[in-house]
Amino acid sequence: MIAPQEIPVPFVLDLGSGELHPAAEPPAEAAEACWFHGDRNEEGILDRLEALGIDEPEALAAFAAEETRPRYAHFANGDLLILRGVNLNPGARPEDMVSLRFWITPRRLVTLWRRRVFAVGDVATSACQAGKAPLAVSDIVFMLIQRIADRVREVARSMEEELNEIEEQVLDGGASDCGENLGRLQRRAIWLRRYIGPQVEALSDVCASEPDWLDLRGAVRLREMADAASRQLETLDALREHIVLVQDQLSARQNQRTQRTSYVLTVVAAVFLPLNLIASLFGANVAGVPGTTDGAAFWIMVVGMVVLAAIEFLVFRWLKWL
Repeated sequence: MIAPQEIPVPFVLDLGSGELHPAAEPPAEAAEACWFHGDRNEEGILDRLEALGIDEPEALAAFAAEETRPRYAHFANGDLLILRGVNLNPGARPEDMVSLRFWITPRRLVTLWRRRVFAVGDVATSACQAGKAPLAVSDIVFMLIQRIADRVREVARSMEEELNEIEEQVLDGGASDCGENLGRLQRRAIWLRRYIGPQVEALSDVCASEPDWLDLRGAVRLREMADAASRQLETLDALREHIVLVQDQLSARQNQRTQRTSYVLTVVAAVFLPLNLIASLFGANVAGVPGTTDGAAFWIMVVGMVVLAAIEFLVFRWLKWL
């Protein structure tokens, strides 16, 4: 059994036999139906693509580009499809999405990555484990689209769970890092939506184009995948709105705490202002200050200040300031 991480790149998968082997040389045009997958960073990869029959300048430019956006284009010799998946490579952020570039004909599928796309290993492993059952090019395309969508859905679900936990912390009184975590989730949702939106359009364009490698049953299946991608887009939109709502709740809680603190400080200042005035008067270094020769004068003043503070407290309660 081949593990996804053990899949050699580049490789050729014979769709008739399910046999996978390293691609030292690109297969001949007359070979059986196959799937060729390569690495954009490999030296001479564009020559390999031309040997595989990709002679459209725009398609070759898309395969050679450093950065791409999801899109679909129909050519005389095949179809170009570019999709984006979440980045699950070690040390990477999921929202820094990785691209998978397709060249699709009725008997040949060519894919290329610049950074590792885990869906490729999953699908190649599944195809090898299927035994001798022949696979069509459209089967591999559907499997890749499904694996990419599954991982996007998993990331969106984990973001929803994390957001729910943050919301509970905010409602329970908040945590010091809630604002930072909300900002990180918001940035992630924005970046995911940036690519999922065009991805929905690309899949819809494939359905509308009715390419020759896609039969009626496959068109229905692909349309369902496009609908699922649309629902992912709606989920991300709802997630962004939920994040804004939680941020508003957090801001309201922080404002309440600030107002409460300011109120308490104002009341304390109002209570101690007359007491401070009395203390200042009796502490003045001028002649005529009463009680300077009376040993009980200090305690009389303290008791008087305590009584005054109590009267102020009662007045504040009567005025409903406390």
